[in-house]
Amino acid sequence: MIVAGLLYIGFFALAAAMTRHGPALLGPWQRHGLARHLPLLGWSAIALSLLGAILAGADGIGIVTWCGLLPLMAGAVLLALTYGPRLARCGLLVALALMAVGAI
Repeated sequence: MIVAGLLYIGFFALAAAMTRHGPALLGPWQRHGLARHLPLLGWSAIALSLLGAILAGADGIGIVTWCGLLPLMAGAVLLALTYGPRLARCGLLVALALMAVGAI
């Protein structure tokens, strides 16, 4: 669950760093200094999710699971952007909840 949450957060950050999706996803937060660090945050979250999948999976199953979750979470961000940025931001809250439940 933590891996899926980190992947969603990573793809959300990468989408928010783009000039096309940034204003819709971030709103007034785009003007702050945080927006220029979003690509680093996105790639770091994706790398951490890979590390978590490697540590959690036995016999390579974690890497296979990560490879399956990769297009699933990217598709979730893509569909949320298609239907509205508010849905993508709600998905961010769901991703944080997934990470909290996975940590318990």
